[in-house]
Amino acid sequence: MDTTEDRTLLGTTAAGATAGALLNKKNPGTGAIVGGAVGAVAGSVINENRRSNGRCLYRDRYGREYYARC
Repeated sequence: MDTTEDRTLLGTTAAGATAGALLNKKNPGTGAIVGGAVGAVAGSVINENRRSNGRCLYRDRYGREYYARC
């Protein structure tokens, strides 16, 4: 864990797994797995938004993606 992005992803995954386990009383293991997956997706979205630095993601007519000023 040497970057902010790594710590963000780990934190959101752990928080999601914990919340899932606590909210699913009948099967906390399944709740932890689902919650962890949701947390990992949330962490990835946060990291992607942080990376863009005030720039928006665009796609040209050939399907190529690029960042440019919003």
